[in-house]
Amino acid sequence: MPDVRPLKDASLAAMTSLAPYSSTRFATDTATLAVFDPCALVHRATDDADWWSLPKDELLEVNAGNVLFVGLGSDGVYDCHIYRDPPSEVPPGSVVACIRNVIGSIYVGAGEEVPGDGMGPSTMHGGVLVPVPAGSVTVTVVRSSPTQLQVWLVPASSPPGNSFQNTLHV
Repeated sequence: MPDVRPLKDASLAAMTSLAPYSSTRFATDTATLAVFDPCALVHRATDDADWWSLPKDELLEVNAGNVLFVGLGSDGVYDCHIYRDPPSEVPPGSVVACIRNVIGSIYVGAGEEVPGDGMGPSTMHGGVLVPVPAGSVTVTVVRSSPTQLQVWLVPASSPPGNSFQNTLHV
């Protein structure tokens, strides 16, 4: 399990002076945050529901820029604040990746909501669909306390894609 130390209030305030664009609370029993455009994973809709639990498949899609999976270390309920302006700084331990955004909306919530087994994301059990201009999106994930996450969704000029060697955690 990662060493989780809450950011001091001043550190969090220094990262953004703006109120969140959106907030959500989600429950996960896979200890995973997922950030994605549902259209970028339509090719996985008929796979097993837990296709992404295989590290090689998870990394394949993360590195292709189709989704960002972030391990949270434990199951539970998480509060998540979402920003659409870049953070003023990216603290150590943050996860930063570039994903594709085809339809102009990004889902932020539990890993269980990733398309698979004929199902797609739902916000009935938490999570949120956030409007973001179509194109590449830089996603920054920061854990500010054991159950609180900060997520920045910022349009990017670089093409979607990443080159991670291992699964990601905060």
